[in-house]
Amino acid sequence: MVETMKSKISLIIPVYNVESYLRKAIDSVIAQTFGFENIEVILIDDASTDGSADIIREYADKYDNIIGFYLDECSGYPGRPRNIGLDNATSDYIMFLDSDDYLESTACEALYQTIVSEDGDIVSGSYTTINRKGVRKLNEWAWTITLTSPDMDKKTRKKRTKEILSKPDFKYVVTDLDEKPTVLGNSNIWCKIFKRSVIEDMRFPEDIVAQDSVFLLESFYRAEKIVFIRDIIVHYNNKRVKNENRSVSYEKTNKNLCGRIKAYDMMNDISIRYDRKELFDYYLLGTKLDYWYEKYLLKTEISADNLKALFKKYSHLFKASYMTGTGLSQNTKEVFRHIYENNIDNAVNLVLKPQNSESPKDNKKSSVFKKIMKKIRK
Repeated sequence: MVETMKSKISLIIPVYNVESYLRKAIDSVIAQTFGFENIEVILIDDASTDGSADIIREYADKYDNIIGFYLDECSGYPGRPRNIGLDNATSDYIMFLDSDDYLESTACEALYQTIVSEDGDIVSGSYTTINRKGVRKLNEWAWTITLTSPDMDKKTRKKRTKEILSKPDFKYVVTDLDEKPTVLGNSNIWCKIFKRSVIEDMRFPEDIVAQDSVFLLESFYRAEKIVFIRDIIVHYNNKRVKNENRSVSYEKTNKNLCGRIKAYDMMNDISIRYDRKELFDYYLLGTKLDYWYEKYLLKTEISADNLKALFKKYSHLFKASYMTGTGLSQNTKEVFRHIYENNIDNAVNLVLKPQNSESPKDNKKSSVFKKIMKKIRK
C-alpha cells in the first residue's frame, strides 16, 4: 500500500454564493509554483443557493487534495465554515483564502519558504486592489497602517511607509509587540500563513461579522515571531464591497452594526487576557471604531433608543478610544467625548441629527460652480 504524502499547507476557503468567482480562486491554487500536490484545499459551502456547491463537487471529484464540506443551513458569516476547515486541516501550516479573491502564482511558495527559513509563527505579505481607474495595484494603505502609528497625520504616514518599503532587502520581523506595536493595524487574514501549532486550539467566533479580526488579533498575541514580506500574495476583490453582489460582511444592517462592535469587544477582552490592553487601545481600537462609525453607524438605520442602548453597552470601548484619541476623526471624537462624559443623549443626537439638504456631492458641485462664477465676474 502506497502511503499518501502529507500536504505542506492546508488552505481553507469558505464559500457562499460565489459561482462567478469560485473557479478563478480554485484555479489560482492549482497553478501555484509551490506545487499543487503540496497543498490541501478545504472548501466549505455555507448552504449556497447558486451553483457554488456544484463547482466544489466538480473539483473535489477531479482532485484528491481538494475536499468539500457542505452545510445544510447557512451560518451567515465565514466563522463556522473556517472552523470546520480548521477541524479538518492536516498540514503543519494553515492559510485562508476568500472565495471571491485569487492567489498570486508565487503566493504559497513565498509564504512557505519564509516561514520555514525564518522559523516564524506567522508570515504576512501584500495584496492588490482595483483603484478608481480600474487598475489593479498594490494596496499601499495596508502597509501604512501596519508600519506607522495612527497618531501621525496621513501624509507623514504615507511618506514613512514608502521609505520603509523602498529598502531592497525589506523584511519586517516582529519578535516583541511592545517594540513594534503598529503591526496590530494589519487586519487581513487571507495573505498570511500560520504555523498550525500556534492556532490549532483557536476558533473563529461564529454568527458575527469581523470574526477574522478577533482570530487574527489573538494569533498575533500568541506568536513569538511574525514576519512581513513585500511579495504579493492575494488579489483582493474589492468590487464586492459596493456592487449588487455585495459580500454579507459589507451590508449596512443592524446585525452587522452590532456584530462589528461585539467583535471589537471580544478583541478588548482578549487584549486584557494577554495583558495587551494598552497596546490595543492605542494602536488599534480607535481605527476600528472610526471605521465602524463612518462606514456602518452613519449608513445604517437605527432608532434613537437602540443607539442609546448600544452606546451604553459598549461605553467602555468608546471611552477608552476617546482617552487615547488615536485613529479617530474629529467628528467621531466629538461623539465619543459625549459618551466619555456620560452624556449619551447628546451623543445620540449628534449621530442622528438631520443631514444638510445638500449631499457632499452636491456641496462639491456647488463649490465648483462658485469658483467658476468668481472667475467670470473677474
